[in-house]
Formats: sequence, structure tokens, C-alpha cells
Amino acid sequence: QGSAVLVTPALLQELAMPSPRSLINAAGVALTRNDTKLAYKYMSRWQTDPRAYCNMGLIYLALGNRDKAEVYLQMAGAAGVPQALKAIKELLGK
Repeated sequence: QGSAVLVTPALLQELAMPSPRSLINAAGVALTRNDTKLAYKYMSRWQTDPRAYCNMGLIYLALGNRDKAEVYLQMAGAAGVPQALKAIKELLGK
């Protein structure tokens, strides 16, 4: 005998939701296309997730907010993201 699974609206919504990783990756693609509005839309729910720090820094850098960009890139660098360290050097002109 197989076990039954109760399909609820909450379960359907959970299954339909993209994972944080896929949204963070989608934001990275949007950034490569200079679409900061779309990138921010993908990232808005995940901006406190360490996996999103580098993209958030790049978004704020593209928007001209150097202070927020530096904060996010520093956090990404501390989390071990090598691209963030490179971006910080360029941001600070080193």
C-alpha cells in the first residue's frame, strides 16, 4: 500500500516557489544585462542572505549607492566571495 499525500494550497505554493539560489542566480544574470530593477526584484527577499551579499553590493553599485555597495561587498568578501574582494578594490580605487 502506498501512502497518501495531502495536497494543500500551501504545499502547492511551496513547490511552485523558486529556491533562493535560483533567484540569486537569476539576479546575477539580470545584472550582466544591466537590468538592476529586475535584479533587485529577484533579490529583495534575500538581501539578508549571505549568498546574496555580492549581488546586492553590485546592485547598489550600479544604482550609484557606493556606501551600501561597500557594506554588502565587505560582507560578501568576509563570507569568502572572491568576486566581492575584486569589486571592493575597484570601488575603492585600489
